[in-house]
Amino acid sequence: MKQTKAMKANKKGFTLIEMMISILIFGFMMMSMAAVYSTANKHMFQNYRQNRFKTQLTVAMKLIKNRFITATRIDTPSLTSSSGNILAFASNIDSPKINAATGIDSGSCYPIDNTQTPAWHYFCVTSCPASYLYPAGTPCLYYHTAPVNGGGTCPAGPAWVPGNNYPISCGAVSRAGETVAVIADNIRNLNANYLFYRSMTERNSVRVNMRVFWTPPAGAGYDLKRAARPVESTLDTYLSANMAVQ
Repeated sequence: MKQTKAMKANKKGFTLIEMMISILIFGFMMMSMAAVYSTANKHMFQNYRQNRFKTQLTVAMKLIKNRFITATRIDTPSLTSSSGNILAFASNIDSPKINAATGIDSGSCYPIDNTQTPAWHYFCVTSCPASYLYPAGTPCLYYHTAPVNGGGTCPAGPAWVPGNNYPISCGAVSRAGETVAVIADNIRNLNANYLFYRSMTERNSVRVNMRVFWTPPAGAGYDLKRAARPVESTLDTYLSANMAVQ
């Protein structure tokens, strides 16, 4: 009995100083792990944003290229005003017929090929929809398109006049059968003045130079600028239409 009490008396526990040191070391370890997790998390989301904007820019450029290669007439940019933020063209519709005296397009016959449906295509830039939750005025690239019904065998038949068919307002449905879609957001001009450029010497080609630039927003109760960096991606290329020289 006396031996058992002596053994219990000789058992030693942690002192207060040892406990405090252990808690301090554990606290430093937790802080280090939290810092590593936070840094890894920031890099993961930064890479996600970079890849997202780069991918949407690539997809938008491929869509423009795939539609433009079918163009049989290019209306905007025109050869007289060779640059801007609108690209408008039509497929399976004859090239413009410009009145030499007035300079007005009197319209074109369609379809060129009776086995294909004529259509017009329109790319433009205006503010993103409110549903995107970006700051007001954030620019989006829109794609408008619609089939062109009717017509007759070229060169006869009724004329297609661009002014009566292309959208009235970018981003809004204004023509029968029209489809509108946002294909890129946070779109900026790589050049200060235009997204689309057309040269007098290369009439069937259009230069497309697009830049996506996203800056972390800040508002009431949040500030992403502390956790994210701006994202930028650019594409600059020449597109050619498979058509007779216009």
